[in-house]
Amino acid sequence: MIYLAVFVLLIIFTYRYDYCCKTKWKAASFFAVLLLFILIAGLRYRIGTDSVRYETYFEKINPVFSLNESDFQNTRYAPLYILLTSVVKSFTSDFMIFQFLHAGIVVGVVGWFIRRNTEKVFFALLLFFIFLYLTLLTEVLRESLAVCVFLLSWRYYCKRNWLLWYGMSVIAILFHTSAVMMLVLPVCCVPGFRNIFVFGLRTIPVCVVLILVVYAIQKMFFQYIQLLAISENISERAEVYSKTDLAGTTVNMVGVLGQIVRYIAYPVIALYFLKKDNNVKSPNHGVKFCDVELMVMVSIFISIVSIMITIFSRYQNYFFIFAILLISDFAFSKISVGVRKVRLNFLYWMLFFTPLIGLQIYGGYFSNANKSGTLKTYMAYYPYYSRIDMNRDADREKLLRYNRSY
Repeated sequence: MIYLAVFVLLIIFTYRYDYCCKTKWKAASFFAVLLLFILIAGLRYRIGTDSVRYETYFEKINPVFSLNESDFQNTRYAPLYILLTSVVKSFTSDFMIFQFLHAGIVVGVVGWFIRRNTEKVFFALLLFFIFLYLTLLTEVLRESLAVCVFLLSWRYYCKRNWLLWYGMSVIAILFHTSAVMMLVLPVCCVPGFRNIFVFGLRTIPVCVVLILVVYAIQKMFFQYIQLLAISENISERAEVYSKTDLAGTTVNMVGVLGQIVRYIAYPVIALYFLKKDNNVKSPNHGVKFCDVELMVMVSIFISIVSIMITIFSRYQNYFFIFAILLISDFAFSKISVGVRKVRLNFLYWMLFFTPLIGLQIYGGYFSNANKSGTLKTYMAYYPYYSRIDMNRDADREKLLRYNRSY
């Protein structure tokens, strides 16, 4: 099983390079993992429910010199995605080439971002693989390109270079409209309002107020939110983004618990210990801890909102990678116990992270994909088939037909 093999490989590399701090072959191992990520995504065949839809669209798109006005008007796809697919179509009709190009861009940008912002690169890749890899590489192909632009723009945000930030924001929006949130992110840096995104004692009342406000909005505008959720299911498969463990706009307590543990508890623990130990900077390239903290707090607030309004969980595609950076910086560090600092055994660390990883695997991939529970989310990805064998899985085809029925 290819996914298990990658998981085990990342555990081994995490132990050798992140925990034991070995340096020999570290760079080569890092790039080998990225190459493996690209190959898995690039060679995939009918993996991911949205990939099949994108392949159908690719077959119909005109080459770049044959594009006309209707190609942009008769689709909900953003202009830059249309242009990108059209350029590729000008050279080949094989969707696998587009898959490789897309995988190279996404994996390359994410790998660059991780390597630039944390020293625990393999643990960060492990969390990325479990939480975001399949979503960004096999489902939300358009949005993942907007996420890449967002990550590339991060340095401009840290430098408060708003001209370049807004220029990149426009590019991201032209890949996917969800990136419109980039236009309002600079507001988080306004003095006074910025304090809301500083982790500390004020975080508790801020979260309580947020919960009450979102609850009131959900109650008052339930019908409109439900309509939006239904529309999202039809056009974007929102249940893929939310991993289907919160079930629409209604609250599932098991899903809520999993959401809290994965997206709130672990980032909060990492924030607490990093701030307690005065570790106020990311290890690489002088990225300010306060800016990473801001994005992690946004991720936490999104998690709170998405408990009652599930469609907002799609924004974790943008922000949760910052939580991954923070959790990775915290992982395998010395823990303050009274006046002493203790370095835990690697096995104890992995036991500590078992709920984080286990709940994501269970809630993200073993959740029901239909009301009866006969179809599971993992069927969209497992078993893995490549363009070499081009086999079709019966359960996956049932899942694809079920998705098309919406």
